[in-house]
Amino acid sequence: MFLCGANDLITIFVAPECFSLCSYLLSGYTKKDVRSNEATMKYLLMGGASSSILVHGFSWLYGSSGGEIELQEIVNGLINTQMYNSPGISIALIFITVGIGFKLSPAPSHQWTPDVYEGVQFHDIGESIAITQTSMKRMLAYSSIGQIGYVIIGIIFGDSNDGYASMITYMLFYISKNLGTFACIVLFGLRTGTENIRDYAGLYTKDPFLALSLALCLLSLGGLPPLAGFFGKLYLFWCGWQAGLYLLVLIGLLTSVVSIYYYLKIIKLLMTGRNQEITPHVRNYRRSPLRSNNSIELSMIVCVIASTIPGISMNPIIAIAQDTLF
Repeated sequence: MFLCGANDLITIFVAPECFSLCSYLLSGYTKKDVRSNEATMKYLLMGGASSSILVHGFSWLYGSSGGEIELQEIVNGLINTQMYNSPGISIALIFITVGIGFKLSPAPSHQWTPDVYEGVQFHDIGESIAITQTSMKRMLAYSSIGQIGYVIIGIIFGDSNDGYASMITYMLFYISKNLGTFACIVLFGLRTGTENIRDYAGLYTKDPFLALSLALCLLSLGGLPPLAGFFGKLYLFWCGWQAGLYLLVLIGLLTSVVSIYYYLKIIKLLMTGRNQEITPHVRNYRRSPLRSNNSIELSMIVCVIASTIPGISMNPIIAIAQDTLF
């Protein structure tokens, strides 16, 4: 929230750092888990390095603009000092882009993301690698890298009419369907002790509600109609096509097809009823009596609803996004 309203370099830097501190704690929450400790160390090192790179880029902007920290004053300062075409500005933009890139984790700055996703419990590269994964969390991590690639389309052609609004709308849908998928994965892991994709085989025979919830979230991530993910991608790609980004949109469509393939592969495993394919984890599957799981189930239900229903009310959501931004 602070980052959305930031108009100076200090707030732009401090806001994501506050969020990162919470993420460090979450990734290292299970202290006795070796994977969690490894993920936390990688995340902390990469986060510190990216923050240093980002600050270095800000320092170039600060010096080139004559000591200004507010965004509009920086623009005015660069014009007054005639530094807007200097090599220093190019260096600043490179460092800022690299610093932000490591925080957003698009390819090729995505190496830390799968380990952190597993420890906590540029789209064509992310979606392609996701096919080869055997862990649900790592698969979701590489899928998230691909989702960031779609968002970058909105950033590239961002304008006051459609660009940023399509990006915000897609991110809203993405957050709901991603959280819903994670809630399903966490519940399954707590009840079976595994996160291997093959161990989900036959889940529908033991827990139809969890299997259907996970299937809906995965289909929404893949962008199949009439779920929210489809309408979010449709609007984003349509805006990109209107802006002349034909190659990026075609690549996005191609990687969406790839993602649908491995999402459907997982859903097929969930719905299988053949005994020879059902793993011991699902055969011995039992609902946990712990009340602590109720909050996860409630979150899962809310996210599943948010991943499916809002797609039919796209126009009001887009209008709200446009009114909020501009």
